[in-house]
Amino acid sequence: MVNRDEGYAPQAPSACQGFEFQVADVDAEYRRISSLGVEVKEAPKDLPWGYRYFNIKDPDGNGVGLVQALPG
Repeated sequence: MVNRDEGYAPQAPSACQGFEFQVADVDAEYRRISSLGVEVKEAPKDLPWGYRYFNIKDPDGNGVGLVQALPG
């Protein structure tokens, strides 16, 4: 996995941050994370700029995106 940190500075010590990780197979990660009981709001979807993506929130409210680059 690769951390794609956007470099945003926290506005306050308790501010939520977002993280994005590139994975080889986003559908397999979706199934794995769902099987662990993690609540996922929506199934993976294709984005118009060539990626497949889904997002979860950690217990602190931070957004965690999992992204796969599609061939082509």
